[in-house]
Amino acid sequence: MKLCPIEQDCAFTHCDEKYKILPAMEAYETKYCKGSEVAECIRYKLSDKFGKLQVPSNMMPNGLPLPGTHRRDWTTVALQYKRYVENKDG
Repeated sequence: MKLCPIEQDCAFTHCDEKYKILPAMEAYETKYCKGSEVAECIRYKLSDKFGKLQVPSNMMPNGLPLPGTHRRDWTTVALQYKRYVENKDG
């Protein structure tokens, strides 16, 4: 099992319990934080390229906001990088 290098400091893996109980959250954590897709995590990529302060606390590994939250407080760097990654990979 491969562990994400930023897992200890990642707001996603330490998010509020109301999100942790959602079935999809465990799947994201298994896939991105402890599995084969660690290098594909947008949180990890953004942190690696621009530093952990640029990673929104409510961003999931796939780059979407946690359910019931918004992108409106995300930095321009985070929003632009998410779009860049989506266009590059898609």
